[in-house]
Amino acid sequence: MTHLEKIRKADAKRAKYSPQLTRMDGQLSKWAQTALYACKIRENRIYPNVYQGSGRWTKLAHYEWFYIRLFEILGYKYTKGNDAPRGGAIGDYLKVSKTAISAIVDLRIGEGR
Repeated sequence: MTHLEKIRKADAKRAKYSPQLTRMDGQLSKWAQTALYACKIRENRIYPNVYQGSGRWTKLAHYEWFYIRLFEILGYKYTKGNDAPRGGAIGDYLKVSKTAISAIVDLRIGEGR
């Protein structure tokens, strides 16, 4: 069973108010694609918080819940941490195994974006 098939199966059983990760045709939703491509991956760490916009219209987008739900569906363990010198939001990360990183890369490539 591929990663996308596991996500589809879990998405069908999701709670009523839980955001949907897949569309009706079985592909990843637009929001899930944005979360996959916006976050930075360095070594075995995923940085799920990203600043969007510029100047006065800057906002911080949090994609941490997406990755946590994704790792729970796919069965990977993760550890939360922060490596910012003063504990800023942009330093939050999820530390995962190399196989989890390769699964995310496979999902990125599988979407053909």
